[in-house]
Amino acid sequence: MEKNTCHSGTNWSFVKTWVLSLGFTLAFGSMFSKTWRVHLIFKNIRMNKKAIKDYKLFMLVGFIVLIDLISLVLWAYISPFKLHISYLTVFYSDNKMIAPEIELCRSDNGVIFEAIILGFKGLLMMLGCFLAWETRRVNVPALNDSKYIGMSVYSVFVTCVLGLPLVYILKHITYHVFESRSNLVPRITNTSCCFYY
Repeated sequence: MEKNTCHSGTNWSFVKTWVLSLGFTLAFGSMFSKTWRVHLIFKNIRMNKKAIKDYKLFMLVGFIVLIDLISLVLWAYISPFKLHISYLTVFYSDNKMIAPEIELCRSDNGVIFEAIILGFKGLLMMLGCFLAWETRRVNVPALNDSKYIGMSVYSVFVTCVLGLPLVYILKHITYHVFESRSNLVPRITNTSCCFYY
């Protein structure tokens, strides 16, 4: 039997959540910060033509990541993952009773923290849509990423609208949740990367 990560000293159950959340923030935050710079340059023609240095973009992305980290650390501290055992239907095979069980690591208040994090990501996506809309008429092709940002945001939005309810409805059917998460995350990541990069 595998070692139970919910009871070990280092709780690996949070790794999936942290990697997904921080990866999303880094990918979309950097994409939107670049578009923010284009927005400032082309929409504020009367601006003093001050160059927006790269370190300001890094600071912006760092600030967004800091907000993400604070929410994730609070989640890990306030509502850590605990072991939950789901007992499945007992059946007999070759005159042996088999009582399958599934061990899952879940957070008691996980839905609340997921809603907070998803709400923050939704605000980030709305900001990205606004910036893409505002920069849609930039004439320099190397700077006009609004079409690709729109397609990336649209693909993430559609996947979330279809996938999140499915994951929450089927959360007691562990195999289907694992299968849907395993299919949705790589597909949306690849789709977004293909659109933008």
